[in-house]
Amino acid sequence: MNIKNYTYYLLLFLPALLLTGCAQEDDMPAVAGDGADSGIVLRVSLPDAEARSNATTTTADINGGFYVSAICPEDDASAGNVLDPYFSDRHAMPMAGRDGYFGIFDDPASEPYVWSTTRHGKQGKLKFFAYYPSGEVLKSAAGLPSGANNFGLKNYSKKQGSTVTYDYRMENFKIGTDISRHIDFVTATAEGSRRADGDTGAGVNLAFEHQLSRVALNAWGNTTSDIEIAGVRIGRVITESSFNFAAQPKNLASGDNTVNGNWVTPQVRDCVEYIFREGDTVVKVGTGGHTSAASAASIMGNGGWAMVIPADYTGWNHKSDAPNRNNGLYFSVLMRVKENDPSKTLVYPYIEGADMSATVTTDGMTVIYLAIERATGKVMTRLYRSGTGNYFTDPGFTTAYTVPATVEIRNYGWAAVPLTTLRWKPGYQYVYTLDYSKGVGVHDPFDPYPGRPIISDILVGVTESGNTSWHTVNDFKNDEGSDVDVTGQITIE
Repeated sequence: MNIKNYTYYLLLFLPALLLTGCAQEDDMPAVAGDGADSGIVLRVSLPDAEARSNATTTTADINGGFYVSAICPEDDASAGNVLDPYFSDRHAMPMAGRDGYFGIFDDPASEPYVWSTTRHGKQGKLKFFAYYPSGEVLKSAAGLPSGANNFGLKNYSKKQGSTVTYDYRMENFKIGTDISRHIDFVTATAEGSRRADGDTGAGVNLAFEHQLSRVALNAWGNTTSDIEIAGVRIGRVITESSFNFAAQPKNLASGDNTVNGNWVTPQVRDCVEYIFREGDTVVKVGTGGHTSAASAASIMGNGGWAMVIPADYTGWNHKSDAPNRNNGLYFSVLMRVKENDPSKTLVYPYIEGADMSATVTTDGMTVIYLAIERATGKVMTRLYRSGTGNYFTDPGFTTAYTVPATVEIRNYGWAAVPLTTLRWKPGYQYVYTLDYSKGVGVHDPFDPYPGRPIISDILVGVTESGNTSWHTVNDFKNDEGSDVDVTGQITIE
């Protein structure tokens, strides 16, 4: 049965329905006034819900309501053994006068949705699939229009005899390329029944879980070179996938933080990045500071944490697969490097127009231009250089930029760090610290000669540490959990 909400007009048809057969009577939802507390009541589990942090990532606040579907395993299957939803994608809203409890309503003035029947020995069972935020909010965060074919809910659940196989999905979940727009995605799966939970009024507890991994990069370098950082990129991460609410997590047996839900194919890979913008300050490593691991600085700017789809990732092999046709995972850092000499010679990005081969010049590389305040290192704006050498504030070259006396235009290039195999699990956060003491990386796969060392043969140290889990849905905690060094260094030759 679909859409099991009680409305008063059902009472008008009750006498006629009583004259029908038992099968139809069996499918009737309970009605207010029949002596039973039939409204579905839900509770939310929020460990450490009162904790707060200054995390910059936009996070879920499910206390204002969330979205839920339910399947009744006691219903009969339809054609093809399909077990249709009892109701789908309904808004669970706070109940007036019952703090911490939620009912399911079409709108605040409507009557609540009710439990399945307990007639003929049934328990009135329901399996709930809940999530937050809404599909429209997720679309906006991903930079998609409202009508985009993403984040739709699809039911593939089956019933053969008395055996139910649940398969309920959010299809084409997408993460946008701009890290600063990344948000949390939390879900809950639970079972309940009218006999156990409805008649007692206790309600069904929904224990929400984070279904994404979050990643951040720090940097330091014991070097006399002046390394200035103005952006980050996580290359070839999974940015589109379907989420099966009913499946077990892939790594449940090896200690996944979640107990429900799994990301499934088909999947799409892309890059997510954050290029510093107005309000950010460039990060200097080496002669500019941050010369020890203890003084490593975040290079995420005001972009916050990258929220990525968990998976077992294979790293980019920059030697055997320089163009990265196999979509290997890598980090890339937007930087400029100056030598420690009297002239403070800029050695990366390379001088414009220099020959990289007989047919390729440095003009083919990706170069980002930023207007930087000299005294503070603050980013004033991003600029775009036309073929005539003039700078504009837009990529269409319509608004020319006049350089103030206190500002200089600086150019930056991407320096990539290939990675080894990494496992990112849902509900975990990972912080990677890059050690630039002996070099800065290799050319990004999007540049003309991907995988080639920048400046010289180098060794980039990459250390991973992460909290064991996120402790709340409302917030991210930066100060709990242990830091464990789980990776070695990455040698680039």
